[in-house]
Amino acid sequence: MDNHQIFYFGTNGSRECVPLIVYHDGDVSPLYLEHEVCEKLERTLSYMSLENVTFGRGYFLGRMWTVYLKPWSVDDYRCGCFTSLFCDGTHTIEEMESIIKRTPFLQRQFSKPIEPNSEPNRFRVVNKVWG
Repeated sequence: MDNHQIFYFGTNGSRECVPLIVYHDGDVSPLYLEHEVCEKLERTLSYMSLENVTFGRGYFLGRMWTVYLKPWSVDDYRCGCFTSLFCDGTHTIEEMESIIKRTPFLQRQFSKPIEPNSEPNRFRVVNKVWG
């Protein structure tokens, strides 16, 4: 599993979804995709989350990926929000969960979100900054 490319697609402290490469040492960096590609991916994953699809495989960027998806975001409470992890090749749910458990960034992103009316609420803090 350690030789596979992994990327996260979801919120990271804001309401917008971002693609991030997840390195095997736990570090992350931006994955630069064309704007139209990100929009299409976001629409597809949002639809999957609304349909309660949490695991699947599909072709993206010219190769097969395993997708692990949760229908929530720690940063956003809008309907259709999601948190997703992509790993190239064919993998099991257990393998995907193992990656999440050993990567602090992914542990945080895949943790259950704070309830909208509880404090502190990072989503409200972000919105106050944006106006």
